[in-house]
Amino acid sequence: MRRALAAALALALGASLPSCKRQHYAAETLPELPYPTCEGPTEALYETTLMSGANDTRMPIVERFRWERRGCYFAAVVRQEWPAQIADVEVVYDGELRPLRAWRRLTMPHSPRADGGADTKSYELRTTPIGVRHRALSGAVDLETLRAPRAADVVVAAGRGVIGVWLAKAKLGVGEKTRAGVLDVRGVEKLEQGALERLPDRRVEALGRTVRVYTFFGKETVFADEHDRVIGDLAGLVDARAAGRAVPPPMPTYAPIDPARTP
Repeated sequence: MRRALAAALALALGASLPSCKRQHYAAETLPELPYPTCEGPTEALYETTLMSGANDTRMPIVERFRWERRGCYFAAVVRQEWPAQIADVEVVYDGELRPLRAWRRLTMPHSPRADGGADTKSYELRTTPIGVRHRALSGAVDLETLRAPRAADVVVAAGRGVIGVWLAKAKLGVGEKTRAGVLDVRGVEKLEQGALERLPDRRVEALGRTVRVYTFFGKETVFADEHDRVIGDLAGLVDARAAGRAVPPPMPTYAPIDPARTP
């Protein structure tokens, strides 16, 4: 009887805690792949600035997002600023919006260090498992692999603009739902199956218009325009043009971003 109860408890815990499975493994070396490029000119397809609106209860946030065509590839370039941290992100995609490589740098707005206390990571999605390079505050670089039973179809990073790539790839109608392998690099990175659902369109007064409504991971909601470009979120982020006040001046950059050669 006790063995049966123990087995049942172990099964229940295993079913309820799938995210606890180990994914990070230290590595001595990682494959050296060139930064993904594709012959052809680079052009900005669109740029937008999002910022905290009057109803946003979080710390003030400003996000600058740019979507580029780089030959036959695409890239999402993000800079998210708030009083406690600055996040710079770049994700490169192939022509079918499959992520090839991701990069992120975290700095502190009021750091006394010349580099802003930079903490930098890159994620190589063209290898299995995903290769992760990390440069810490000390300058030391460590390597690891991120192992999971699924590939990364989508990258979720700082800011909301990058979610628009998932929306454009999914092409959901109202009421439709899809699942994908999601590499979430906003905190301790993890690769998991994530759900994206399109809810009925609604009018958002803070944006002054009717928007498309999407929920991902079952708990985070963003608003998009008719082209599936993210223009706000449920927590109060809005298109800067609808904020009713000036965009704050940019925070320190410390150094230009260099996704191809760092960390």
